[in-house]
Amino acid sequence: MRLPSPRQDQGSCRTSSPRAGAQVRPGGHGQHSSSGSNDAAYSKLLVAVVGEVLTTNAGTAIDPAFKRRMSVHVQFAFPDEVDRERLWRAHLPATLPVAGGLALDALARKHQLSGGYIRNACLRAAYLAASDGGALTEGHLHRAVALEYQRAGKLADGRLE
Repeated sequence: MRLPSPRQDQGSCRTSSPRAGAQVRPGGHGQHSSSGSNDAAYSKLLVAVVGEVLTTNAGTAIDPAFKRRMSVHVQFAFPDEVDRERLWRAHLPATLPVAGGLALDALARKHQLSGGYIRNACLRAAYLAASDGGALTEGHLHRAVALEYQRAGKLADGRLE
């Protein structure tokens, strides 16, 4: 059975608890997710395989007393330039029509993006290329990155985690 990965909301924590799919917001109470049965199925599968799972991109917002009760903490390092280039390559399918060369090394050097933002930019660039009725260009990638910064509320290039 192939299940999609769970949705990750900025500034919220996702837990697979007895109420699979519950969300805990910093300073708030658990609320049911409205993302559908796929998230609930995924959460139940995670509970069955590894036990309780909590993911967040706002770790500093978790109460220290609650954090002490967690038995395992896994942190993912921010990707360096080499890893970012690998992520750009990994998220652009080989079957995607491309016009001209794509300077993915330059994108990785210029834009300090985490893997999630790189994935989003690749997907957005593919949609931009499709809406233009043509192949993916470096311009689509730059436009997609700019839109990711805009979506995150950033006005200029910088680190997006």
